[in-house]
Amino acid sequence: ATVGAKGESGYLDYWKSLKDNGVKVAKGWTEAYTGDFSGSSGKGPRPLVVSYATSPAFEVDEGAKESRTVALLDTCFRQVEYAGILKGSQNEWGAQKFIDYLLTAGVQADIPGQMYMYPVDSSVELPAEWVKFAPLATKPIAVDAATIGANRETWIKDWTAEVLG
Repeated sequence: ATVGAKGESGYLDYWKSLKDNGVKVAKGWTEAYTGDFSGSSGKGPRPLVVSYATSPAFEVDEGAKESRTVALLDTCFRQVEYAGILKGSQNEWGAQKFIDYLLTAGVQADIPGQMYMYPVDSSVELPAEWVKFAPLATKPIAVDAATIGANRETWIKDWTAEVLG
């Protein structure tokens, strides 16, 4: 997302300024969100965290009218997860049946609560908390998949050297 927002010539400068300001790179999402982040139930010391735009829907205490957190929707990068069938699969019929199952209304309706993401089927009714606290980013930061594929390793190597090195 940083490359999309700042460009290839500016993304490392952005991260350098974060590093100079004391950014912490956690080992994983759970450590960052439930341990370090002050806005979640983890009660950590850090006011910002990289998380899902849907996270605020899970930070609403029962009966509360507000979430403890908010997503900065103009900083979102759309993450898409796929299910597919590999060419030459030995059980293509079974794989197709599994894909069909994943696309059923029941599974799609369960995705928000289990996977913290929007279902692929936009006709599925979202949980009330999502409607109120997890709106879909309408203008996410975009980087073409081919550009990511061609540059991912270089970006990671350069980012690692700048931020962790």
